[in-house]
Amino acid sequence: MFKYFLKRLLWMIPIVLGVAIITFTLLYFTPGDPAYIILGSNATEVELENLRETLGVNQPYLVRLVKYLGDVFLRFDLGTSYSTKTSVTGELIYRLPNTLLLTIASLAISVLIGLPLGVTAAVNQNRLGDRVSMLLALLGVSMPSFWLAMLLVILFAVKLHWLPAMGVGGLKYWILPALSGSTGGIASIARQTRSSMLEVIRSDYVTTARAKGVKERNVIYGHALPNALIPIITLVGTQFGMMLGGTLILENIFGIPGVGSYLTTAVSSRDYPVVQGGVVFLAICFSFCMLMVDMIYALVDPRIKAQYEGKKGK
Repeated sequence: MFKYFLKRLLWMIPIVLGVAIITFTLLYFTPGDPAYIILGSNATEVELENLRETLGVNQPYLVRLVKYLGDVFLRFDLGTSYSTKTSVTGELIYRLPNTLLLTIASLAISVLIGLPLGVTAAVNQNRLGDRVSMLLALLGVSMPSFWLAMLLVILFAVKLHWLPAMGVGGLKYWILPALSGSTGGIASIARQTRSSMLEVIRSDYVTTARAKGVKERNVIYGHALPNALIPIITLVGTQFGMMLGGTLILENIFGIPGVGSYLTTAVSSRDYPVVQGGVVFLAICFSFCMLMVDMIYALVDPRIKAQYEGKKGK
């Protein structure tokens, strides 16, 4: 099991390294002078040149790349913001809890609704329950989250005054953002659950359980669903990573000070260290998320554990 974990952990290194190199390269060739962005149009050429020397932006590409990778992976320093002069690492860590809370809440709603919806569709294949479930899934996957977010704000915040329109605070502040971010996940999980359940629901062990008189509910949730979980777990892990990086618009709509709103502001102001650091930071978070998915694989599917234990025995 440890060997399996170590192998998956080592795979994170080239992934995050590749993301860092690609992000740095794209921003290196992006038009714009960081010194001009910081000092503004009133700065003299001497001041601009001195700042370029201080920032090191007048150095060759390879020199800057090596220095950047050293700062990130050896010193764990993602740089300093051009606009606020604060540490990018510190700001990301400070904002991460808000983004994580929104992501986890959205994913929890997606699983709690999407999983039973997919099971219902599989059990009632080609019948009314299947058609209704898949229609709801189609609506969910087709509905942009930002559009739904604005509709929810207009209805529940502006018209009914039941929930706050923006900001962070107690539970009520997270209801509308979480609902807005969950629709795509509900649809994807429902469709994947239906597909996985249909593959196992006609298996011999399911037929045997029914022949023994096991209740249908126990057959579905005790025998069929556990064996259909592997692709669902993959999707849930991927959805978590996508939601983690896809909260940019929702955080701006609802005024949530998270990683997404931080990156959006940085992009509009050409704050390159924040953009670079934010992308690398999200890549690390996503990689750890997929690592957790692999660990859950080993717990759910004993074949993975047996495979590595068998190799160890040989």
